[in-house]
Amino acid sequence: MSLRSPSPNRRAVLASLGAAVPAAAIIAPAAVAAAPAAHPDAALLAMEPRIVALAAEVDTLLAPRTTAERTHFAAAGPVPEKPAFVVDDGSYELALARFNDATKARAARLADARERLRVADEVIAHGEADGRLLAACRELAALPATTLDGLILKARMSEHDGGPDGDIAPSILEDLIALGGRA
Repeated sequence: MSLRSPSPNRRAVLASLGAAVPAAAIIAPAAVAAAPAAHPDAALLAMEPRIVALAAEVDTLLAPRTTAERTHFAAAGPVPEKPAFVVDDGSYELALARFNDATKARAARLADARERLRVADEVIAHGEADGRLLAACRELAALPATTLDGLILKARMSEHDGGPDGDIAPSILEDLIALGGRA
């Protein structure tokens, strides 16, 4: 006779596990896959693709703007140097008159180059894209981050609105303080 209790067989173990696991737990994974739970920062996280796309547009438009501006200013020539104060022998007034004429001539060359090179179009296109990017960053800053995912997203996107000087960085601090108050 053996004093050991009989070891349970595989069927007995599985049967005891089956009794311990409710039927809802077996059915639930399919329901979870069909309807995932909403992330607390879903609205915040949904803004990332839009901000990334706007930042790419701004970057794309920067090169043509920079080229147009460099060409524009090169075509106008150097900035005239204003004469220093000279003893009152009439030479200062003559030098000042030459400076004023040179300044007017350069302004005319700038205007001509601006029209010829269509600099305003490049500057306007870049400025409008940058304005859309900054508006999206302000929207992001206005939404509170309630999770680490949201805070990380805000930190990554802050590079697109001026870093520490933009709207997003202070909102991260506000969110951290709010999260600390909930703990």
